[in-house]
Amino acid sequence: MAPVSSAVSATTHVVEFNPIAQLPLKIQGNLNFSTWKAQLVMLLNGHQLIGHLDGTTRAPSPTSTQNNLTVPN
Repeated sequence: MAPVSSAVSATTHVVEFNPIAQLPLKIQGNLNFSTWKAQLVMLLNGHQLIGHLDGTTRAPSPTSTQNNLTVPN
């Protein structure tokens, strides 16, 4: 049996999606804004990105410390 590692991986997950394919409704001023917004919010919720727009997800620090050096994040 393989040994189990208890280390936590610090990988970054990049979300890739095609909004044109997943948001087929094109905004047409006030005619369909409510429908377009509802679809956009569902899309962003589905990809767990809505927090970046509504402020519930904090922005990362502009710098980080690595090996006692402050580097841009």
